[in-house]
Amino acid sequence: MLNTPRYQDLTAGSTYLRRRLGLAAEQRIILLQGAVLPDRHLLELVQAMPLLPPAVVLVFLGFNLGVFQEPIRQEVARLGLQARVFMLDALPAEQLLDATAAADVGIILLAGHNKNDRFAMPNKLFEYMMAGLPFVASDWPEIGRVARTTGAGVTVAPLTPAALAAAVNDILQAPARQAAMRTAGLAAARGEYNWERQAQRLLELYAALPTARS
Repeated sequence: MLNTPRYQDLTAGSTYLRRRLGLAAEQRIILLQGAVLPDRHLLELVQAMPLLPPAVVLVFLGFNLGVFQEPIRQEVARLGLQARVFMLDALPAEQLLDATAAADVGIILLAGHNKNDRFAMPNKLFEYMMAGLPFVASDWPEIGRVARTTGAGVTVAPLTPAALAAAVNDILQAPARQAAMRTAGLAAARGEYNWERQAQRLLELYAALPTARS
């Protein structure tokens, strides 16, 4: 079974990040939700920002571990991106999806150094779809399968700044495509990728098991 969140109807959207960061309505938000860790191509993501329009901002939302936070801050300063890159601490679970729904594009980057990375289906994958965010992700088997079968996201390989910027820009510069990906993600979250559906499948599996003899 998949570790999906309980279904929440987030079709009304959210203004949480815009209000918290004082962003204008025309600014577009790229969101990387989750822990700030090495080997997740986060420096490449920061380096992609100068290749995107000035109205695009990047938000890290999660556990910002000090050991890797400083290199990111140094890269932000080197590139003069202090007004376009923000690092916010993790939110309680009951507030997270509302904040996620305030973004425009979600990012999932995994280096693939081990099987856990290559076959992972992180929580943020399902949370982005439930919040209606088109996502840009590493091109690994399971995440890639979800992106292709749902139409809610795209994958990138190799994970260079230019490739990441191109993938994000292709979404943000095509409103009809972005809207279609949003609709696809919301439909997938309502249909298959929610805990209510996964729990039902688990109960069906238990019910199909042979009854133990005493």
